[in-house]
Amino acid sequence: MVMPVSVRRLYKHLYRKSLNRKHAAILRTRATKCNPDARVELHTLTGHAHLYMYMTMLKSLLRFHDDIAVVAHDGDNTITERDRALLKQHIEGIEIIDKDTADKAMLTALAAYPRCLKYRSRIVNAVELLDFNVLAQREKLILVNSDVLFLEKPQRLVDWIMSDSKDIVAVYEERPARQKEDLAALNVDFPAHLTIALMCSHGSLFDPDFVEEVLSRTENDWFIGQNIYPMLVARRPDSRFAFFDRDEYQASGVFKEGAVFRHYWSSTGLFAGTQCEDARRVINRL
Repeated sequence: MVMPVSVRRLYKHLYRKSLNRKHAAILRTRATKCNPDARVELHTLTGHAHLYMYMTMLKSLLRFHDDIAVVAHDGDNTITERDRALLKQHIEGIEIIDKDTADKAMLTALAAYPRCLKYRSRIVNAVELLDFNVLAQREKLILVNSDVLFLEKPQRLVDWIMSDSKDIVAVYEERPARQKEDLAALNVDFPAHLTIALMCSHGSLFDPDFVEEVLSRTENDWFIGQNIYPMLVARRPDSRFAFFDRDEYQASGVFKEGAVFRHYWSSTGLFAGTQCEDARRVINRL
């Protein structure tokens, strides 16, 4: 039986509230800091419903390495003044890009790219492809989702941050939504396992002309932004690419011992119990 739209929306609303509630203990932890002048920027799309989960993710990483400029993108215009105050209190030095400011900047920056603008106006996580790259102030970028945790020191990630490397490194996911099909449709020879739950990138990877062309030839659904990233990487044979170790950086829905990083697919609710238990352990160590 298919659940009515109104019921699905109510369930999603209640689930988001429960996620925030289950991460609320993060508010009892001490403040941490990032470095607004760092050489590397960390970008995340977030909002009011994911605020405490987002803060938990940030603190789980920054406890190991805080020489990062942290940038929060309010993609759905739901971050309240209280939310902003909490973020600035708990993550000293964080930059928060509100939706109105981003909309104006992107309208100017993408004036010559109508398909990019249309895609951005329809799908909130277009921000992860467009805004992250266009609004970045530094060359080296880390893209990361709110619904992840760093359970132990992510040494491979820290090494990339501290180095001058322009290598591109991403978490491996077994079956990212429609990625295999999208790559095949455009004859792109690249492993269809790239997820931007965690990705080390750089600004020169982004090519708005190419993105505009791809958007004219593909279905502009929520997954297309993630699936364009491997296409961009494939166009840059001068940049070395690697996946993080799959056993340490877990993003395929199979959680084993030895995890350094986990992605919980919070939009599905499939791993909410594991996520909340991992978050509890992380918060207890902060």
